[in-house]
Amino acid sequence: CDWSSDVCSSDLWDGYPFARQRLINLIRLMNLRDIAVLTGDRHASWAMDVPVDPARFDPLRVDDAVAVEFVTPAVSSPSIYSMPESLRTTFLGQNPHVRYLDLVERGYVIVDVTPERLQGAYFHVRGIERRDGDEERFAAALSTSAGVSQLREDPAPAEPPGDPPPLAP
Repeated sequence: CDWSSDVCSSDLWDGYPFARQRLINLIRLMNLRDIAVLTGDRHASWAMDVPVDPARFDPLRVDDAVAVEFVTPAVSSPSIYSMPESLRTTFLGQNPHVRYLDLVERGYVIVDVTPERLQGAYFHVRGIERRDGDEERFAAALSTSAGVSQLREDPAPAEPPGDPPPLAP
């Protein structure tokens, strides 16, 4: 990570290299599969493979990642990044394990899990002042198959379940 950029932060994986490596070593030692990291508080949308070694990551080698990660944007807080579009292009070019990145839009992610796959679908909102559907739009969906720690882009979010449980009181 280029620490001169405002994408890098001690709150991210880069700020905890030894703890990160211990976690990755444990996942590999225990031969754990189907690990997903869900996080937020970056005021941006991120989806990525969690690489064994970010400096040597090759998206064509399936064993180069041990998990996938979805970072949800903030719904009500604005972006924290200066010059987000030029930063996005540079950052994606230097970090092939990052599969999706939006540093501007507010929104949320819906994680849909089945025995066959896990999908994160990003929805962005223009604001929080109105409650009609005009303010919300589908932005991207990425998924991984069972036993695989690599994300791929999906054309649409997963269909809602046909028989959802009742909402909590």
